[in-house]
Amino acid sequence: MRQAIEYVLRGDDDDDRMNARLAMGAAMAEQITNAFFAICERMAELDDEETQVARRLKKEVKDAITDRNDFAHGDWTTLWPDQGPTLRRMKPGRRAGAWVERVHRVEEIDAMAEAVEELADTVTEFAMLCLGLHPLEERTGMAVRVRDIYRFRKHKVLRIGRYAEMPWYYEEEEPDAG
Repeated sequence: MRQAIEYVLRGDDDDDRMNARLAMGAAMAEQITNAFFAICERMAELDDEETQVARRLKKEVKDAITDRNDFAHGDWTTLWPDQGPTLRRMKPGRRAGAWVERVHRVEEIDAMAEAVEELADTVTEFAMLCLGLHPLEERTGMAVRVRDIYRFRKHKVLRIGRYAEMPWYYEEEEPDAG
């Protein structure tokens, strides 16, 4: 998300890349998230369904930020050998109570990491769609919008648009052996 914002800020001038990086350097995760989705909405002129996709992705990113902050700022311990890692975090000033304690099995932590990786891939492709940089658009010359890849159904962002099955990334070509 930070790189997408830097891309927009620098314009066509690669010399301004460092200025954009400096401007974004001290921004916090929530600031980056809010700016990213506002820029994407503005640049892509999202329709209603695409706006729903953006809102859902923004919520998922903010949830991931909360989890990341708990992981980064919490204290880890194992209370019992068979219980698994326990995350304890004090959050003063919270209405729901300052003390947070969650037990996470190693398998659950692995699944969370995989979900964040998938979210990052989706947000990356969403940015490419919004900024008009999607490789599918470059390869085929046809305009590709968010709705052509992602749809919002039953409170989820699904990759079911009309071009969803087309590979969007560049596959490295194998050199000829002959």
